[in-house]
Amino acid sequence: MTDDGYEGRQLLRQAVDIQVKLGQSDIRQELVHRSVPVLWLGQKRYRPIVTIGTNPTSRYFLNEQAVWQTTAEPFGPQSADLLASFQKEAVQQTAVINKYETYFKGGEAYTRWFGRAGGSKLEGFMNGIGASFYESDPPLMHVDAFPFPTLRFMGKIKRKEEWLRLPEVTDMLDKTLDYLQPSCILLLGKEHRKRFADVYPVTYDCTRKVGKYPAARFHIGTHHALGVPVIGLDFKPSEPFLALGSRRDELGTHHGRYGTRESQKEIGAYIQQCFWERGEG
Repeated sequence: MTDDGYEGRQLLRQAVDIQVKLGQSDIRQELVHRSVPVLWLGQKRYRPIVTIGTNPTSRYFLNEQAVWQTTAEPFGPQSADLLASFQKEAVQQTAVINKYETYFKGGEAYTRWFGRAGGSKLEGFMNGIGASFYESDPPLMHVDAFPFPTLRFMGKIKRKEEWLRLPEVTDMLDKTLDYLQPSCILLLGKEHRKRFADVYPVTYDCTRKVGKYPAARFHIGTHHALGVPVIGLDFKPSEPFLALGSRRDELGTHHGRYGTRESQKEIGAYIQQCFWERGEG
C-alpha cells in the first residue's frame, strides 16, 4: 500500500458503519452473517484503471477474521456484535485490507467471474484493453458499487437499484474512488453506466458499437470531480452472452461467440483504440 494504512482502515470503518446501519433496516434479510465490506480488489498503486461492478458474491466473501468464506448465513443480532468488535481491532482491519491487496496474487480470485490469467471473462476483455488483474503494469483494480455481499445475486433483488442509489452507498463509492485516484473508470453494465450519469458527476459525449460485434455498445465520457475518463459498457464481460441475451446480432453472429477469449480481446482492443483516438490514453 502507498500509505501507513490509516486512511484505508478509516475508509473500511466507515463502510462497516454503513453495513451495521443496513443491518437495522429491511435490507438485513439479504445481508450475510460474518461478512465485512470489500471496498476494492487489487494492489493500490498510482493511478490505476478501476473496473466497477455490482457487489461481492455470497459464494465467496470475506469474513471479520480476514478469511475468504464460501458458506453464507443470514445476517442477525450476532452479526452486528461481530462488526462492533471488528471496529475496535486495527490488526484485523489491516488483515482485511491486505486481503484486498493480495486478491489476485495469492490464488484467491473468484475466477468464475473475473476469469483466469490468460482466460476469458473480464480478464480476457481487459487483456484486449492492454491490462491484466494478474500482472503489475498497468495497475488494474476492481471496485463494487455496493461493497456488501448479499445472500441472493443482486440481479434477483427487485430493490437492487434503490439500494445502489442510497446516499450512504453512493457516498461510500465516491470516497473509495477518491482514495484510489484512478486514471480511468470502466463501468461493467448498462445499469451502472446509467446510474453514474444520474447520481455521480459523470457525463458521456460518445456512443459507439464495436465493429465486428455490434451488439456490444459502449459510451465514453468524463468523471468531472476526479477529472478522469469513464468508459460505460452496455454489456457485461463476465456474464453468459455478455448479458446480451441468447440471440444473434445484426451481422448474424450469435452472442455466445462474444464470450470467447478471442472475441473478448477483440472487443477490448477496439474500445482501447477508440479511447486512444480521442487522446485519452
